[in-house]
Amino acid sequence: MKNCIKENPDMGKIKKVWFYNFASSEGLGPDHWFWKEEKSGGVLVEHGGHFYDLFSWLLEDTPEPVATFGHDPYEDMSIVYFPQIDAYGEFYHCFDKPGLLEKNFGGIAFEKGYITFEGWLPLSFKLEKIEEGQVITKEYKLKREKNEVFSELVQKAFQDLLKAIENPQHEVSTSLYIARKALEISLKAKSIKRISLYKE
Repeated sequence: MKNCIKENPDMGKIKKVWFYNFASSEGLGPDHWFWKEEKSGGVLVEHGGHFYDLFSWLLEDTPEPVATFGHDPYEDMSIVYFPQIDAYGEFYHCFDKPGLLEKNFGGIAFEKGYITFEGWLPLSFKLEKIEEGQVITKEYKLKREKNEVFSELVQKAFQDLLKAIENPQHEVSTSLYIARKALEISLKAKSIKRISLYKE
């Protein structure tokens, strides 16, 4: 997806980005640690930070939280601004759906095109843009199962850390500085949260 953005400059400037996460709360009883902010940090810290991090990497720009609102403790809507590309982003996370209705999707809107994807671990994405006066669509798919891909990614991350422990010269693929930045963004977004648009 990142390469696709670079390889299609004819789509113009990025105008808007978004990610919506309608997650299941099945298995999360009322006493689960997730609902206790002193343990989880809340929805934006525990979950939203992953998507600030993802889009920071994808767009090579650090989002600045502008507004946050939602219903505690299971929902947060975060509006952010990407200063380098001069575009706004919208991130929504709620944990109130039955498992069968869980849905996650996101995208990037350009001046002359779109890139959209589904799933918190997307195995495909779609590009739509204008070419020779008509809209063309290209789909990019990874022909593997989600659980298989997720398992492999987790293993690779741990192997990377083990290499760094065994060899201090080894540079891990991502750093704690990047993780800390995502946490800083999450905490800032949380600090400006209003319970709703109409109530303080």
